[in-house]
Amino acid sequence: MIMAEKALHIGCFSISNTDVVRICVIASLVVSSALITILAFHFKIGFITTQIFYIPIIYAASVYPKRGIIIAGICGVVFEGIGFFYNYPDTAALLAVIVQAVLFICVGSIIAYLIGTIKATKVQYMDLHGGNITVKSTVNAGSTFTIHIPKEVPRVT
Repeated sequence: MIMAEKALHIGCFSISNTDVVRICVIASLVVSSALITILAFHFKIGFITTQIFYIPIIYAASVYPKRGIIIAGICGVVFEGIGFFYNYPDTAALLAVIVQAVLFICVGSIIAYLIGTIKATKVQYMDLHGGNITVKSTVNAGSTFTIHIPKEVPRVT
């Protein structure tokens, strides 16, 4: 089965095998981050609790620039729920949890914007110079990336 084939058909939407794998990776990263955060809050290891959710946020924003912000929001809500459970009477700690959740969304938005800009710039640059990027993948052998940029820029008349 080729990775580009459609795996699921839901109404008028179809999801490729690659997207299924990516969604599973994102879901497992969010669940793992939640479990590690619960343990870190329980054992009062503060430096882990504020950093671990950046892994699924950065991955989701880089793979899905437009929809990755939703994952950042989900991570923020999960982090707030865990933080509220462990810090309820302490208002300063609750405020820190809220600020961190908002920061998740901000970081996810910035990364999504930068990835989208980089992809658009790459396409414009390659079109401007008449080049292309190709990828050949072989099972159990890896992938080969080829970047072709001509020596002379094509003249536009």
